[in-house]
Amino acid sequence: MQAINLGRPLQAELLIHVVKDKIVNSKRTNVKVVEFTTTSLEFISSLRFPVSEDVIYKLTIKMFSRNIEVYGMILTSIKRDHSNDYYYEMNFKVS
Repeated sequence: MQAINLGRPLQAELLIHVVKDKIVNSKRTNVKVVEFTTTSLEFISSLRFPVSEDVIYKLTIKMFSRNIEVYGMILTSIKRDHSNDYYYEMNFKVS
């Protein structure tokens, strides 16, 4: 698995897109993307998100003067010590 470790976190926008096969209209929040791989990405947020295969997230990152959208499930969540931040791994959903 090839990883792209970013020198500094990239700002991105995250929203809940689908819950149990139903499209939802959730609020958007800003997160910080810290790493990409071919199958997932890792991001940091002070918010607590559901960790479930029933929840599909949409993440939008502005890179190379374009908005790049990816969809996936958060399957890992770790609370950072001495911080309010959570560290998440989002696996990409491939249709």
